[in-house]
Amino acid sequence: MVPIQSFHMQALRRILGIRWYDKVSNAVVNERTKLPDLLLLTDVIHYLVTSVAYWRTHLLRRHCNCQ
Repeated sequence: MVPIQSFHMQALRRILGIRWYDKVSNAVVNERTKLPDLLLLTDVIHYLVTSVAYWRTHLLRRHCNCQ
């Protein structure tokens, strides 16, 4: 997860025109872009994917009456 987050922050800094010598923290970059934190988004996506997979297998097992 760390390489993805560092790439994301690097891309945001490039978009905002922030150089390495400007010493701007990640919190300030997130504040300027007004985007949600990448870790929060990946946690939500992971939760949704696992819950969809759970319900999909639950319904398949229920449909075929396999136990």
